[in-house]
Amino acid sequence: MSNMTQLNQHDDVQLLTDSPVLTKLASVFKLAQGPLWNPEGYLTLSDTALAKIFELYLIGVVHVPLYNSGGRCVLYKSLSELIGANDLALNNEANLTFCHYSNHIISRIKKAKNILQFCSSLDGNLFNRTNDIVVKSDGAIFFTDPPHGIKKQVLNPSIFQSHTSLYRFFDNQLSLLFTDLKYPHALCFSKDERYLFVSSNHPDEKIIYKYELSAEGEIMHKEIFAFINANGIKMDKDNNLYVATNDGVVILSPYGEKLALIKLNAMATNIAFGGDGESLLFITTPSAVFYLPVDRPLRREIKYTPVEKNKKVWIETEKVTYYMKPTVSKLLGLIKLFIYSFH
Repeated sequence: MSNMTQLNQHDDVQLLTDSPVLTKLASVFKLAQGPLWNPEGYLTLSDTALAKIFELYLIGVVHVPLYNSGGRCVLYKSLSELIGANDLALNNEANLTFCHYSNHIISRIKKAKNILQFCSSLDGNLFNRTNDIVVKSDGAIFFTDPPHGIKKQVLNPSIFQSHTSLYRFFDNQLSLLFTDLKYPHALCFSKDERYLFVSSNHPDEKIIYKYELSAEGEIMHKEIFAFINANGIKMDKDNNLYVATNDGVVILSPYGEKLALIKLNAMATNIAFGGDGESLLFITTPSAVFYLPVDRPLRREIKYTPVEKNKKVWIETEKVTYYMKPTVSKLLGLIKLFIYSFH
């Protein structure tokens, strides 16, 4: 099933086709999450409400390789109703690695379909609710641990952690990297893995942080990248950040300027690039998964001017919302912001 989707995009930025066609791949879900393109030619995703992991093929075939994806839960009274697995990633051996939601742990499924639980606690207490996960090229696993899965999202340090955090698990060692966010949620690397982007998805904490990492994966520096909630984030080959939000998918430039909005009729729960050459953008909503073609690299090279984060104001236009310095007039600022050159 295909239909036209509404796109707000600046005329000088060609990220998508002018009239993108949004194709529905499947709609058998209750809360679809964690889309992940497998190089073998299919999309894997989880449903945290149905507690299943799905494999979806572009020809329309749907396969369920794992039921009861949240694991055996013995603490129901302390948890929310969402007990299935959440975000997914592939490790260096192409084994599916995921956030085992109700068990508060990180697990992986080997190709023989055996589940290995390998990271479950810190200082004797379970994680709150492992949420999003990424795997670095050296095999290091980074994951967020928000309070979402705990009843009323109130920390319970007698059983779980006393803080919400970002962790790194590498060489059988667990490191706590930060406790900056009350609701750490989505995360992704820059293409060179020099930076890690981490978001919150809580309305009282609208922010995406950009962390510079050392070669060992330690945080060296942080800055505010954008003031926006994100259910999921992914970076394209041109270092634009695609952000799954309650309104659809927002596309941000490498400096945090808003370039476009793909409007949906439902909340975008997460996103992933896939297909040949990452030519497709997959979007999950609670009940369905869609895909649409993306044009990359850009047809025109955009020369961005970095904007000081503490001197931002919103400027509304018909096409897109930009950040501009308040000392520059709106008209002049819009002209200077997008200085482009033809190839």
